[in-house]
Amino acid sequence: MITSANERNVWRKILTLRIILFSIIESVVRLLFRYYKKAKFLITISKILKKPLVVYKEVKMYRRILVPLDSKGGPVEYVKHAAALASRVGAEISLLRVITVVPAEPGFAKYVQIEVGSSGAKRKAEAEEYVNQLTNQLQGEGVNVKPAVIISDKAEDEAIVEYAAELGSDLIVLPNQQRSLISRWLQGNVTAKVERRSEIPVLLVRDGEKGG
Repeated sequence: MITSANERNVWRKILTLRIILFSIIESVVRLLFRYYKKAKFLITISKILKKPLVVYKEVKMYRRILVPLDSKGGPVEYVKHAAALASRVGAEISLLRVITVVPAEPGFAKYVQIEVGSSGAKRKAEAEEYVNQLTNQLQGEGVNVKPAVIISDKAEDEAIVEYAAELGSDLIVLPNQQRSLISRWLQGNVTAKVERRSEIPVLLVRDGEKGG
């Protein structure tokens, strides 16, 4: 009887130890799992912070970037900046040149202003040559480019904003040119007007600022 009692005590102690041991193991496993999830989260955040452009590609922040162009000889640094941004996020660039004509009724009257031999036709031909030149240059650098030259009897800023909406642009990139008060009064400021009128985000690039 004494032996049986001792055996029962031994097995009772072994069972108690097993329960305690399993409880400790379970607690350790839960703790490790919790810290593993936290560590995995911190590693993910770290990767995002070091390579933010990977996130841009995943969420497709920008798909179509509209770049309105001035006449040939105008600023081009903002175009390079837009091209660099488009390359990084996998977006398409739309190069746009607006040829403005005097509003006229009926509608065909405005096209008379760009007939062969007219000053409007010359401006249109120069614009197409310039846009195609930039398009070929950017495509040679691996940028996805869509060129466009449009004729409009609306103000240039209004035509740009309307075209951006029709195209489904996510961003408009324009130069932030430093101009005198007299120059702005005589010629107007298309950039400022587009910025005020557009519901699409507008990115202004200072002269000399390059996309890195």
